[in-house]
Amino acid sequence: WDTGTMISNLLSTVAACQVSARLITGFIDSQVNAILSIDGVEESTTCLVPLSGVTPLQPITSPPTLQHVDPDNLQSHLPSLRYADLEAVHSASLLSTSKEVLDWRAKAASNQPKLLIQETTNCNTSDPGSRPLAQTILNRGSTRRFTHDPIPLNQFLTVIDNAIHCLPLDFSVSELDTLVDLYVIVNSVDTLASGAYFYSIQEKRLDILKPGDFRDEAGHLGFEQALPADASAVFFFMADLEKVLDRCGSRGYRIAQMESGVLGGNLYLGMHSLGFGSTGLTFFDDEITEFFSPHAKNKSTLFVIPVGNKHSRNLVRPFRSKMATKLDALARGAGHNLTQITDSK
Repeated sequence: WDTGTMISNLLSTVAACQVSARLITGFIDSQVNAILSIDGVEESTTCLVPLSGVTPLQPITSPPTLQHVDPDNLQSHLPSLRYADLEAVHSASLLSTSKEVLDWRAKAASNQPKLLIQETTNCNTSDPGSRPLAQTILNRGSTRRFTHDPIPLNQFLTVIDNAIHCLPLDFSVSELDTLVDLYVIVNSVDTLASGAYFYSIQEKRLDILKPGDFRDEAGHLGFEQALPADASAVFFFMADLEKVLDRCGSRGYRIAQMESGVLGGNLYLGMHSLGFGSTGLTFFDDEITEFFSPHAKNKSTLFVIPVGNKHSRNLVRPFRSKMATKLDALARGAGHNLTQITDSK
């Protein structure tokens, strides 16, 4: 998440300066790590972001001498934690030669899925006014408590329209290319029916999957927390990892994670620029897939973000969902009373 949200800040800033940017996800990892004087284990490069302005770039006649960053300037006194599984997954995704980079990029581009365009009604949005970008980035933080007050529909759709879009990835052959999908639980948005939705990033269309009040379910899916239960809406970034890995190889997982982080970071900025709050959450992976199925069948959750109106007391409140109460009862052997327990909540 962190890498993506930082890239989101960068892309928003360069766009405001009318500078173009591209995300380079295929590169020789060891060479870039060496230039930055990082070991590739405790710290490793995940993405390069070249920038270009209005002046055309001049071609390089000969490769420049690579200057390494002084490692003394990068020393951290913070304790480090090692996760063997994470290191193994990252190691399996490394590219070691120029040929590997070119072959990987060609395969990822050639395996791009075809987009089937359907007749649809796009979301109508307009600019409702917002805070300056610099102020938004500096003041942005994670909200700890939401009210149940609704978000105006126009502002909700405007944030989605501006925040959620396909990224300029180095292997993309279309402006409609993305590795992630977006699902939403709407709890309280003016004139928009509460329920579970799918948002098509390519078509900019919000489709309802099932109507209903899902505040309690949202709280459970968000790792038994009040934040998603109280929020006006909860965004779930998901991906079919089997298809992602088939297209992008073992490098695909980190790219999908990064893309969800960038889009989630855009939501953060959009909501905070309009005076709303947002936060990132831990979640129950399989239960989210089940909740949004059959539409989300075979998809995995990458990032969850509740958004809404900030409570005057920015403190986490206790929460217990009906599902958790039911599971507690089962653990105590009270299965014969489950119907009464769940009905009374």
